[in-house]
Amino acid sequence: MEFDLLLNELQDKTNLKKDHIQSLVDRKYSEMKDLITKEGAVYLIAKEFNVDLPEETRRFTIKN
Repeated sequence: MEFDLLLNELQDKTNLKKDHIQSLVDRKYSEMKDLITKEGAVYLIAKEFNVDLPEETRRFTIKN
């Protein structure tokens, strides 16, 4: 699923502002030092808020 769609879905399920979610995602992405994608960071943030995003949209990329 596209990054913006994931952000919108997380926003709908948490009632957080999109800017706040974006900053959480950016922080998580920085912490993981290129081990995850921005989309992967959204899924991690969603889990921190006990929110399940649709599984058919999950895509994992392993970076060297």
